[in-house]
Amino acid sequence: MPNDFPIPSLAPLAPELFLLAAACILLLADLWIPKDRKGITGYIALGIVVVAAALTLLQFGDPAVTTFAARTGAQGMVVIDTFSNVFKIILYGATILTILIGMDFLEAEKQHHGEYYVLLLFALLGLMFMVSANDLLVVYLGLELSALSIYVLVGYFREEKRSTEAALKYFVLGSLASGFVLYGMSLIYGATGATMLPSIAAAIGGFEGHHLILSFGLVFFLAGFLFKISAAPFHMWTPDAFEGAPTPITAFMAVAPKAAALAVMMRVLVDALPSMSDQWSSILMVVAVLTMFVGNVAAIAQTSVKRMLAYSSIAHIGFALLGLVAANELGYMSVVLYMVVYLLMNFGAFGGLIMLRRGQISGEKLDDFSGLAAERPGVGLMLLILFFSLAGVPPTVGFIGKLYPILAVVQAGHIYVAVLAVLASVIGAFFYLRVVWYIYFNKPEVKFENVNLSPAMAGVIGLSAVTVLWFGIAPSTLVTLSTAAVNGGLILP
Repeated sequence: MPNDFPIPSLAPLAPELFLLAAACILLLADLWIPKDRKGITGYIALGIVVVAAALTLLQFGDPAVTTFAARTGAQGMVVIDTFSNVFKIILYGATILTILIGMDFLEAEKQHHGEYYVLLLFALLGLMFMVSANDLLVVYLGLELSALSIYVLVGYFREEKRSTEAALKYFVLGSLASGFVLYGMSLIYGATGATMLPSIAAAIGGFEGHHLILSFGLVFFLAGFLFKISAAPFHMWTPDAFEGAPTPITAFMAVAPKAAALAVMMRVLVDALPSMSDQWSSILMVVAVLTMFVGNVAAIAQTSVKRMLAYSSIAHIGFALLGLVAANELGYMSVVLYMVVYLLMNFGAFGGLIMLRRGQISGEKLDDFSGLAAERPGVGLMLLILFFSLAGVPPTVGFIGKLYPILAVVQAGHIYVAVLAVLASVIGAFFYLRVVWYIYFNKPEVKFENVNLSPAMAGVIGLSAVTVLWFGIAPSTLVTLSTAAVNGGLILP
């Protein structure tokens, strides 16, 4: 009798399995680490992520494989290909930078606990399963594993009212969004009888005419994931959650969950629902334009740089969505490219906030940046480069990141969308340049002698500034990598 339930090959899942085992061991080991030496857990977590990243890099160049098949000969529920591996590298980068900028921050706040790093590793694990998912069930399991970990991390400062309020708001609204995603998935399953992405596409190919249940499933699925990436009009939770969370977690939330959610959206929309591209492209066109303008206009009124960066992250997601609006190979490539670019820019900017946090100064207000360049010219120059890049000023990589989505929508024939994107970018440049004005031209209200520029923090900010300039001048490596991700994972027409 043939084996209808094969034992899955676990070799392709080596990074995920290692991360799971290491996170559990770290959770137990933390019980024996003295309270005054909790900082060592950060270095252990850093080593765990580096090893997992090395295991993923070893898989580059291998043929795409699927694993965890329901029956012999079937497609697996998890797929390991260039697309998933590139997004995993983005996730590893975000996690490593979060740990590096977080160790000194937690030490200064006297909040160094091992569970912080364990939760971060579990969030990473969930996001990794999301980008490798070939089945709606795996998408949802990865989504919830990451979301539950991040809910707790947002409320990590239990004694602070702002942090607990942010965590509660994020949890309630995030649970609602997860319900939308699950309901959308159930409608898609009800219409097609499948949860595997290739099987969904095959089932839809046999439909004749418009399928109402499937359309409702698409709408609910998109609504849930648009919430997860802070796209308007589902963005209202973002400023409070970002402002209340510990700053390293804010930086992580701005990149990692959004990158994973965009990867899922691309995989589901392109691989499972290509015949509905006219519908989802039209929906995302409205959302992308609204998101760019809402994020940029709202950021202008902010006096808190941390809250401004929260609105900035909303606007950046609008630009990333332009790639899906275009619904062509250049567009999909631009989504991957944009998330790599945003990773490089974002952590340096948030690192600047943490660096300026000292004594009674939060480092989050515009006034806290006043006159920084006069006393710390090197730091001022690095932050100038990073904020110029966030604004999309050439020759920084931020300009390249915004250029490709705009070219993609032009190629798709949406000229007016490209014009609106340029206008939104001009509006956004105002509040980034306002920070630069404070750094260079405002008189300092306090001295910067106690600025916490540790080797790790200097490395993160300096590396971000250098890579932002380097890849802005020579972006071919990032473009090639992003193109390989799309061609090596998505089922293009």
